[in-house]
Amino acid sequence: MLCALGAGRLMCRVSWAMSTADELIKQRRQLQSELNDLVARRSAGKTQAERLELVPEAVRITGAMQWVEEEFENLTRQKMEGPFD
Repeated sequence: MLCALGAGRLMCRVSWAMSTADELIKQRRQLQSELNDLVARRSAGKTQAERLELVPEAVRITGAMQWVEEEFENLTRQKMEGPFD
């Protein structure tokens, strides 16, 4: 929105970075919630087979969390070199 008002390139970059960071934080919170649910389900599992059934989901969640964290690190490293260059 700031970009449409002609606030300048810096404001566009700041707006883009903040929006991207907000989205990554939301994704991270959602994944953490999914992981917490998975841990609770694992604890409720009575047999090793029941617990092992959860492994693929755990791998998916932790992989997605790693991707989100890497994207957040990349965003902070860009030093405002957003898509507007």
